Amino acid sequence: MAWIDGAIGWLSPKWGLDRERARVALNVIRTRSSSFEAAKTGRRTDGWTASGTGPNAALGPGLHRLRDRARDLYRNDPYARRAVKSIVANMVGTGIQLHANTGDEERDQVIDRAWETSMLEIDADGRTSGPGLQAIMVTTMVVAGEFLARIRDRRPSDGLLVPQQWQVLEPDFLDTAKTQELRGGGRILQGVEFDAVGRRVAYWLFPDHPGEASAGLRARLTSRRVPAQKIIHGFVQERPGQVRGYSWLSASILSLREGGDLRDALLMRKKVEACLTAFVSEEGGSTIGEKKTQERIEQLEPGMIVYGPWGEGIQVVNPSSSGGFDEAERSSLQASSAGVGVTYHQMTGDTRGANYSSLKSTRLNFQAEIEAEQWNCFIPGVLAPLRKAWEETAVLAGVVPNGPFGTEYTPPDFVGVEPIKDATGDLIRVRSGQMDPLEAIRRQGYEPRQVLRDWKKFADKVDELDLVFDVDPRKVSRSGVGQSMDPVELGREGDGTNA
Repeated sequence: MAWIDGAIGWLSPKWGLDRERARVALNVIRTRSSSFEAAKTGRRTDGWTASGTGPNAALGPGLHRLRDRARDLYRNDPYARRAVKSIVANMVGTGIQLHANTGDEERDQVIDRAWETSMLEIDADGRTSGPGLQAIMVTTMVVAGEFLARIRDRRPSDGLLVPQQWQVLEPDFLDTAKTQELRGGGRILQGVEFDAVGRRVAYWLFPDHPGEASAGLRARLTSRRVPAQKIIHGFVQERPGQVRGYSWLSASILSLREGGDLRDALLMRKKVEACLTAFVSEEGGSTIGEKKTQERIEQLEPGMIVYGPWGEGIQVVNPSSSGGFDEAERSSLQASSAGVGVTYHQMTGDTRGANYSSLKSTRLNFQAEIEAEQWNCFIPGVLAPLRKAWEETAVLAGVVPNGPFGTEYTPPDFVGVEPIKDATGDLIRVRSGQMDPLEAIRRQGYEPRQVLRDWKKFADKVDELDLVFDVDPRKVSRSGVGQSMDPVELGREGDGTNA
């Protein structure tokens, strides 16, 4: 190669210079590509096919299959079901509370009373309440990857305080096959319509669930356009430009499936190991107490005695036992729980070898992930737009006076490994000024203003009845000793108002 380069450089210095530049650029590219072990090609990466598709192209072809398999696991696999239930219980529990915070106490109480009444009649199917719909939404989002909440306007004659209801739909209602370009620069991508600037303007929905369409309903499997203002699309967006969501079980579907097959195989083996069987025969091939038979024996049962013409004597078959299953299953379930996003202890209920520190550390990490989904996805992407739609309808119906709105969201409390230690930690942070007392109340899943109102009612009632409880800091100190002076009187004395 050197003499060729020399000859080219002698004949045409410009060609020689271009050739040298190209060689230097090629060496730079080769050097960069080899800087990462994972980017190299070779024995360790043979058979590894990693596509460079966009977020929507990656989901489109297998989205329905991924969803169906996740649902099958949720129905039939006990560990998958427990993992989903754990996520739902920690994310919404008995419901994320919404309370008005407009700065006007009287207005807040009017809004809160109307909201509480509406949440009892908000389900379009008439089966549950607002908190119940939250649980259905999160369950559908975890298993199927996404859900649709359709806002249904009702007539005044329907007898609802606020003429609005919500209907939770599975993602199957969305016409995934509908993808096309529109006039004016808009487009439809997997059933979601966008305008020219990329805003969601409509959803194309089937009137009925495609999986329940009988022969008489197939004519209704033509999607219809529903304005985006009436649809709340709940899913976790993990890539920029992602239009649809996918199951939270996706990374663990195969390991959960294979783990189930492993347990079935072990159970069958244990059944065989339990089969203590005796084969009895006598000389000459004649059976003892049984008529000679030509039927084949293909299954063994515990305690079975088989007579046959095999020669004289008794032969006992006692299969040997095997081990090593616990370690393999534990490793498989640890990988599955990590893929789903729950701890191994939550998925299995197995706390062998665990202590307070290990349970606490895994619990804190799980809590941080759940809080991220609450405040980054579910509250701003689902509850906030649903609340806004309800407020607009409530004002139009005359239930709530027009004016400023503001909402506080209070997720349920995370149950700690040792609640007493957690409560002591919160108390120290409050007393040292590191935490607002109202925030401490909110962390327990309660609305602070309502708690303070309830405490005032309690304090007024015990004063009226001249009672003293050790939970009343006005009368009893932290150590359980009676206060030498009423805190209110003590404050007045310090201000000089009693002089």
